[in-house]
Amino acid sequence: MNEILKMIQEERALIYVLTIVIMLDVITGVVKAVIEHDLKSCKFKEGILKKLYDYILCLIGVCLDYVLKVEYASEMCIYAMIAMEMYSCIENLRDYIPVPDEIQKLLQTLDNSYEGKTVEAEKKMKGSGEK
Repeated sequence: MNEILKMIQEERALIYVLTIVIMLDVITGVVKAVIEHDLKSCKFKEGILKKLYDYILCLIGVCLDYVLKVEYASEMCIYAMIAMEMYSCIENLRDYIPVPDEIQKLLQTLDNSYEGKTVEAEKKMKGSGEK
């Protein structure tokens, strides 16, 4: 257990960045909901629970580092969470403040990529259910 705590302490700077980005996402999400008159406690609770899951995933990454004797699983998880939270912040803000064109193009590419994978996954699920 002490070794895992030591590993978490080594990732402290990344965890601080993740915490800051998560707080920014929560703040921008609440502001967006207030502006759109869509502030609901159940959505907020779901969002906070998701943030907790983000931390749990990072903790799983630390445990994987320990078990597999590697040093990249936790960093990979934390970097992925930071990127996702930053993406969410930009999504919350892009209707209200100007976002540079390069970032808009990147977001559009990510949206299209995600939608394509979702459609493919749905087709696979339907195909496997019909057999």
